[in-house]
Amino acid sequence: MGGFLSAALIDKINAFFKRLKRFWYISTCYTVSELIVSCDLFTKATRYVHCVRHLLPATRPVDHLRLRGHPF
Repeated sequence: MGGFLSAALIDKINAFFKRLKRFWYISTCYTVSELIVSCDLFTKATRYVHCVRHLLPATRPVDHLRLRGHPF
């Protein structure tokens, strides 16, 4: 997740969020990893109630295949 972000850039963004929290611009101090997880579109689309769920292929009927992190 966040494969295009370097470690230095992640540190800068996290420091920016800490400054925003310290000066009361935001009420909760976020981290980059929290934001990446919360904005993961594929994870949201795999939920049963999501509007694009019907566009995904059927779930895999065979369980002996290598797991890919999702049932599709």
